[in-house]
Amino acid sequence: MKRFSYTTLILLSLSSCDIPTNVPDDNLRLPDDEQVQTAPTERPQQQPNDIRMPSQLVSCKQFSGEVLPTTWESSDIDQGKIVGGVSVPPGAYPAVVRVEERCGGTLIADDLVLTAAHCVDHRSDGMATVQGREDRGFRSEFTRSGRAYCHANYVRSDGEVANDLALIKLSSAVSSRRIVDVVTSGDPASLDGTGATVESVGWGYVNDNKDRPRDQMWTTIELKKSCRTKSGVEILCASAGVEGPPPSLSGVCFGDSGGPQFARRDGALVQVGVSSFIAPPSGSSSKCENPQTLNGFVKLRNYSQWLSSARSYLEQ
Repeated sequence: MKRFSYTTLILLSLSSCDIPTNVPDDNLRLPDDEQVQTAPTERPQQQPNDIRMPSQLVSCKQFSGEVLPTTWESSDIDQGKIVGGVSVPPGAYPAVVRVEERCGGTLIADDLVLTAAHCVDHRSDGMATVQGREDRGFRSEFTRSGRAYCHANYVRSDGEVANDLALIKLSSAVSSRRIVDVVTSGDPASLDGTGATVESVGWGYVNDNKDRPRDQMWTTIELKKSCRTKSGVEILCASAGVEGPPPSLSGVCFGDSGGPQFARRDGALVQVGVSSFIAPPSGSSSKCENPQTLNGFVKLRNYSQWLSSARSYLEQ
């Protein structure tokens, strides 16, 4: 399986802070306004299912001293759209929600949201806010707070980001939204995500100029055969460039973190990935719009056991 040769990895959540531009290989960075050094974590680089509950799951507030102490103004925290995407028809992706007004997520139970760990690792109280809506100009269908729990082996340092998953246990159930299935190890290989074309949904920027449309957006993304991070964790990945004719762009950008990649099972949505990072070529001033930029997604099939254990623990 191919390992990354990129030298800059960029987080996709929106913030006024940034991870250093010399971050090696396979991980994430926030928008490019201010740069902040992040302290390396010393958590063991284990594969997703190596440890049992409850040690698999930790309150995300435990990471607050290791990551970016961020503040936002309202003009900074709106998300734009997926690169190369189109507006989502009303009701097409009812399980997709917004997390902390800077990321996406999905309802996998009526009181449980799946997102990226780096979307919720900044709150000292370990809490997160979730909103359900499809249009930024309309009033939210619901707003809930909840406690965020990160994968215990989530690593975010200046050399690696791995196991970038979190669950948000909502304070009360959401009855008006449709939940979505997540791929399991027992699903057929066609739902593995590797080498497939998936649907990606979010509110991320449309381009490197941070332009933002009104609506939630979606696009199709053609995944590569296989990718691994520097420490060997298998992920889903794709290039932003799409071969023609004519050539085009299709990918994620800042604000899409935590959002889903969907495949279809008998026509129904099945989540196979979580948006995590982009990795533009070294020295490139173009990030989301560079055809050679690599998009990285958590490969959920590899976390089936972790997710099952975590859900059982949180639903007690």
